Amino acid sequence: MLRVLPSLEIAATGEELTTDDRLWLDRYAERVSDRVWRLQRARLLATLEEGGSAAELRELLLSRSIDPLPEEILLFEDGIYEILYWLATTAIGPPSCPAYTPPP
Repeated sequence: MLRVLPSLEIAATGEELTTDDRLWLDRYAERVSDRVWRLQRARLLATLEEGGSAAELRELLLSRSIDPLPEEILLFEDGIYEILYWLATTAIGPPSCPAYTPPP
């Protein structure tokens, strides 16, 4: 299980993480220590450009977190969605941005 903290850190708690969980966390977040990762906009945007999904990130955090997601995480996600929307709707970004999926 994971504990998602207001500091944008994700801490593994209890039992050992699966290989899949570690790979997922390494893909979306910066590893701070053996059992702690930190979400960063630059890392997340790079992952989204490589085919990751903001909706997938949200679902994985919701399904593995032992507590409700803190407001800071939800605000962080809103900021990512705003960036993706801007990229998808300006001349700088592509005509459509497959990584942009509105939150439910």
